[in-house]
Amino acid sequence: EAGLCEELAKRGYLGIAPSCYGAATTSFVPRAISLVLPAVTQDKWESHLEAVDAAVEWAVSQPGVDREKVYIAGFCFGGGVAVRYSQWKPNKVAACGVFYGKPVSKGNGLPPVYAVFGDKDGQFPPAIVDTFEKEL
Repeated sequence: EAGLCEELAKRGYLGIAPSCYGAATTSFVPRAISLVLPAVTQDKWESHLEAVDAAVEWAVSQPGVDREKVYIAGFCFGGGVAVRYSQWKPNKVAACGVFYGKPVSKGNGLPPVYAVFGDKDGQFPPAIVDTFEKEL
């Protein structure tokens, strides 16, 4: 994420990659999955959404940041967080990008969404993605 934020900065944007793992960190994929499993399997997204909200609040307090032009995007677990944050705090987000992340079942309250999924993906098969698209 840091590399993407640096690329955005080179283009004049403020990019932030908030830690949704709390104080934990890992490069071991099974450990990373275990850190986010409660959110995905038990619908316990609160701490992750609060981490993003803190990052957004910090960002809009920075000089030159236009509160009306906050865009959020995420990949995989981050995509699920991005779409849920956009629905939770729609007044803080101008648009949302979901690059393979758990879709929401109801699209109410979402800003414009750009979503990318693979049609051969067993985790989010086309029927789930089609339902998500219809909700938008």
